[in-house]
Amino acid sequence: MTMWNKLNATRVTELNGMAMSRRTLLRRAAVAGLATPAIAGLLAACGEDDDVDDTADLGDTDDADDEEIDVTDDADDVAEEDEPDADERRGGTLRIGLSGSAENFDPHHQTQFDSIWVNGMMYNRLVRIDPDMQPVPDLAHSWEQDDEATEWTFQLHEGVMFHNGREMTAEDVVESFERLKDPDEGTAFAQQLDMIDSVEATSDYEVVFHMDGSYADLLAVLGFYAFRIIPIEDAENLATEPVGTGPYKLLSHSPDERTVLERFDDYFLSDEEGFLDEIHYIKIEEETSRLTALTDGTVDLVNEVSPSSLPMIEGSPELEIEEIVTGSYHVFAMQADEEPFTDVNVRRAFKLVAERSEFVETVLQGYGVEAADQPIPPNDPMYGEVEIPDRNIEEAQQLLEEAGYGDGLQIELHTTAGRVGLHEAGLTFQEHASQAGIEVEVINHPVDSYWADVWMQRPFHMSNWGQRPNADLAFTVAYVEGASWNESNWTNEEFEELLSEARGILDDDERREVYREAQQLLSDEGAVIIPYFISVIGAWSNRVHGFALNPTRMVELHKVWIENGM
Repeated sequence: MTMWNKLNATRVTELNGMAMSRRTLLRRAAVAGLATPAIAGLLAACGEDDDVDDTADLGDTDDADDEEIDVTDDADDVAEEDEPDADERRGGTLRIGLSGSAENFDPHHQTQFDSIWVNGMMYNRLVRIDPDMQPVPDLAHSWEQDDEATEWTFQLHEGVMFHNGREMTAEDVVESFERLKDPDEGTAFAQQLDMIDSVEATSDYEVVFHMDGSYADLLAVLGFYAFRIIPIEDAENLATEPVGTGPYKLLSHSPDERTVLERFDDYFLSDEEGFLDEIHYIKIEEETSRLTALTDGTVDLVNEVSPSSLPMIEGSPELEIEEIVTGSYHVFAMQADEEPFTDVNVRRAFKLVAERSEFVETVLQGYGVEAADQPIPPNDPMYGEVEIPDRNIEEAQQLLEEAGYGDGLQIELHTTAGRVGLHEAGLTFQEHASQAGIEVEVINHPVDSYWADVWMQRPFHMSNWGQRPNADLAFTVAYVEGASWNESNWTNEEFEELLSEARGILDDDERREVYREAQQLLSDEGAVIIPYFISVIGAWSNRVHGFALNPTRMVELHKVWIENGM
């Protein structure tokens, strides 16, 4: 049985009493954003423990001696001496249990994780974001920038084939980004790409991004899940007939039941990844049913498990369980153009009634860290030291009285139990708010209809966000005027000026300070409550190898293989 350990990035001082392997600690600390000297200090504090089995870190598949690993190395890159070769890993079917079902297969038109996870295996980006939040090659094998970061040049792999049998070229990259930026196309991502002035194909396998001013963080942007390359001739039909360059292609789709992908034999990296014969994404709405399916072998992987359900699976000798600190978060969206949230005093009062430490302990059961109503997590290099608001019922009541609600306030909060912890967070806020005279009615909706019929359409509602690859995308996706997913309808001219200023700053420390000001402004005046960042827990059969949780919550299966090809 694999021993599972957890690292809460805010409680480093507790490590002395924890049994944690060197490799597990390296991964958890790196994801939490700790520098190498800090990691070395933690290793010294933990001491050696030769009895700890560290195979839960799925970059590894055997019991390699931790003593051979230098603390400055990336633990995920450690080669295993007896790992099977590509031919031995090839074959088998991976079955994943999900709470929902894919709603469409067009990577440029997505709102649900269930679609994003499936599309991630059928399409490629120029670069990927790895579990350490670093950009790594995908369709582009190399790149360079000029001194001012106003021009970025990418060299593409040759011989990359679309599922329709046509070779991908630099012109497909150009057309994909033109489609993403086209206002008539109506994607949700055009505004997040407005730093790109134009994209030019300078040869069949070279593409140049011309920026609208200096932009140092383009690689992180290009690693965003939506920025995938498509064949433009098939664009109109991608929602139902996906055509990508990925390691897998669509075999069948039964809405609300199962989506099946099969291996694409002409995949350009087939010697390195894409080992499975098929991947089945199976909708099992209730978590208890998903975990029962995992323990009885009906499914092989459940990528998100709520802390409250861990007792169902912790004792199984056939499962691997892992936690990773992420920048994912839940949002209480207060629409700033709807009463009562047009008044900043009401918004501030709602923020002040939230007891964040209790959210972490009650909703997350300790698997997360407190947040300050802004979306940049501690593992992001642009995270600023924004003070986390303390609960203050007296001040909240005073602010409500100033806003004309001295006798109390009644409000509906719309949420869904279809995402781990979301409904529980709503009930926790209901209890917190009642102590300030705010009567909250929590209304639960089915997950499949929630995003189309409720999200962004009610004055007070909840949502579920994954970590963005950089601060710019995290802000522009939902907190600026005209953003397709501005669920709170909050806009602020000073805030947007800070974002524009940050884009042009090449020095990391100077850029971080500007982003810190933006984070503080959103925390103080914005129309969202973000009480915590979530640690994601995943569980999978110990026959599954090559899988690692990603802080962005992407389910990356490129290198996954099944033992004995089953």
